[in-house]
Amino acid sequence: MLRKLKMGDLGKFIVKKTVALMTLWMISKKPHTGYEVIKAFSAEGMHAMTPSRVYPLLAKLEKEGMVSGLAEARGKRKVRIYNITPAGRKNLCIASKLLCSGMKGRFFREMLHRKMTAVG
Repeated sequence: MLRKLKMGDLGKFIVKKTVALMTLWMISKKPHTGYEVIKAFSAEGMHAMTPSRVYPLLAKLEKEGMVSGLAEARGKRKVRIYNITPAGRKNLCIASKLLCSGMKGRFFREMLHRKMTAVG
């Protein structure tokens, strides 16, 4: 059960869960290293997604069985390549159904597709 959240905590909670879902979604499209995840977020202007945030998230997703990591040598470096697991795919499917149905679905469709107008 969720503890009672203050408004600031609620925003952090939503962002944290959204970033986890986005990471899982990225890995579902193709295997990624932690560095590739960081670069993908950075390319979208999400510069707060630093190694100190991404690597613990990937470790958590791996511990929860959502992704599997495999160490691989690339030149002189060892990297860990993350793949989505069947449990990870199932959770993405559940999240998609949850976020796309009923009022939540209408809310997200409207928020994502509405034309942004200048405030003036």
